[in-house]
Amino acid sequence: MDVNDKTELIYGLTEFNKKSLAKAWAQMQKRMRPEDRNVPFDPDDFGSKLAAQYREMFSGLKASEHLFVTSFAKHRNKDHEQRGIRKLWELYTDNKGYCLQFDEAEIIELLKKERTQRNYAILELGEVRYQFDENDPQTARLLFENEQRLLHEVRLAKPGLGLWPEYNKLMPFAEFAQRMMTYCARHKDPYFEDEREVRILAVPAHEYDLRLLPGPAARKELKLRPDNKRYIELGTDWPGAIEPVRILVGSRASPDLGDVLRLFNRKPEVLTTTFPV
Repeated sequence: MDVNDKTELIYGLTEFNKKSLAKAWAQMQKRMRPEDRNVPFDPDDFGSKLAAQYREMFSGLKASEHLFVTSFAKHRNKDHEQRGIRKLWELYTDNKGYCLQFDEAEIIELLKKERTQRNYAILELGEVRYQFDENDPQTARLLFENEQRLLHEVRLAKPGLGLWPEYNKLMPFAEFAQRMMTYCARHKDPYFEDEREVRILAVPAHEYDLRLLPGPAARKELKLRPDNKRYIELGTDWPGAIEPVRILVGSRASPDLGDVLRLFNRKPEVLTTTFPV
């Protein structure tokens, strides 16, 4: 589903800018002359400039403005496999719906095939994280990049301060923007931790990719729903599709799935859930 408004990225980007601004300000305090340490500094202004630059990168030829997300929930134990996750049953179906379970290896294989046929800036499956671990090497690297780019904005606005970011250690901005989008799309507010979300993240590229192996990758067609929401379909370039390996029937849902099961080549296991309440 299209999340072109980037609402799914707001938490991650906001938290990153907060942490990066704190680190950048600490560096400024070290490098500035004592008489300059009371110079007014507007962190919101510099943060917004960085965010604007970050968004602008994804309007170029190498990527798309569209981030598409498909969400799953990952079990933590055998009971979740057999009966599902209570919060999701109650939040989304009132126990009247159905839980379709897929094989993770089959989803990963689907994404591998998709990459051979279509050109993506990002296409991956990853678990959502609900907190920032600054000791994580990837987190630390992106915080450093963000910090240095914020210092660059300060340097442009206040050249007299004598700041000089570590330009020689920065990755190309296109790579930084792509890593940031992936990272932020995999982080959500801790309030949602009970959802245990796993996501397919897809950012189709604007242009086709002419490559020798495994061959040219065409542009991915964007489709439009009646409500003007954009979406993409994965796995449409070859016959067959991934199918659920198991269907859990909600405790208040109809157990009659005959018509549904006839749609599948592989008959999934069907389990009727029971709950103690």
